[in-house]
Amino acid sequence: MHSYLAGYYDTIHKTLITMKMTKLIFALLINLISFSVFSQEFEPTQQDIETYRKLETGGFSMNFYLKAIIENKISDSSVLELEKKLEGGIEDMFCIGLISSLLNENHDGMYRNSQYFNRLNLVSIEGKLYFSQSTCLYGDKELFIWGTYGENESDITIHSAIGHNLEVTAYNSTFKTINNIDAIIFEANEQIAIIPIEGDTAFVLKYSVDEFEKIGTYRNCVLSCDTCIECELLQRIGKSEQVEIEQRVFTSELLIEDIDKNGTLDLYWFAVSNGELIKHDLFAFIDGVLMESKKDITDLIIETSRYDEMKKISLLEQIPKL
Repeated sequence: MHSYLAGYYDTIHKTLITMKMTKLIFALLINLISFSVFSQEFEPTQQDIETYRKLETGGFSMNFYLKAIIENKISDSSVLELEKKLEGGIEDMFCIGLISSLLNENHDGMYRNSQYFNRLNLVSIEGKLYFSQSTCLYGDKELFIWGTYGENESDITIHSAIGHNLEVTAYNSTFKTINNIDAIIFEANEQIAIIPIEGDTAFVLKYSVDEFEKIGTYRNCVLSCDTCIECELLQRIGKSEQVEIEQRVFTSELLIEDIDKNGTLDLYWFAVSNGELIKHDLFAFIDGVLMESKKDITDLIIETSRYDEMKKISLLEQIPKL
C-alpha cells in the first residue's frame, strides 16, 4: 500500500509542477494579495479598497479584463490610480477578475475556482487573434476559456465551458476544424475536452486503462533514438525500475484522421502493452457533438505508423524517461 501511495503522490507532484497554473488555491491567494496590497507604505483610501474588490470579484466588463491582460490597456481611472500607487503588481488581478466575471455571468455563479492563471495563450489564425486558457474549479471541474481579440469591440468574443469529473492537470489548447465544425481542443496527458468554438459544452474523454491493473502507465511517449523512450507522464506503483515490460502500458494522444477512409474525420486513441494493442476508443464529432463509436478499427490502427512506434516502445527493455 505504501509503495502504491508513493507512486500516486509522485504522479500528482509531477503533474502539479508542470501546470500552467502553479499558484496557490484561490482563498490563500486572496489573503496573500490582500496582505501585499494593504501592507504598502501608502494608506489605502476607500476608493482604493473598493477598486481592489471590484477587480477581484469580476466587477468590470470582460472586455476590460481582456484588454488589460492582452495589451495592458486600462481604461478605468481608479484602476490606473491603484496601479500607480502599487507601482504595478496587479496584473494577476485582471486574470482573477476575468475568471470571476465568467463564472458569474456565464455560469450563474455556481462554481468557485481553486486555481488561477496569469496570462492567456495567444495564437493568430488567418489574420485573427485567438486566445485560450483554463483553470481548476472546486469539485473536480475545469473552466475552459477561449475567444477572439481585436482592436474593435466587434472583434472581441469570449466563450467558456465547464468540464466535469476531471483530474487536476495542465492543458495544451489547439484550434481545429473537424468535419466542418470549428472547435477548440484542450488536451492533457490523460484527458481531453473538445468544444465547438461557438458552443458552450465541453465533451470530455479520458485515456483510461485502469481495468488492466498494470504497474506502470506511460503517457504520450516517443522514440528520441532507436532505443530511447521519452514520455510526458508516468503513473506507477512502486519504483520505476521495478516496472517490467509486461507491466507497462502506453497510451497514445488523441489522433484525428480519416482512419477508415470514408470521408469523415475520426477521433481515436489506443493503448499498447508488451507489443500488443490492448484497447482503443473511437469517436465521431458530427454537427458539433462528440459521440462514441463501436466500430472496430483494430486492424486499421495496427497499420498506422504511430502504432508501429508505440509497439516498438512497449518492447524495449529501457526504462522510459520523463
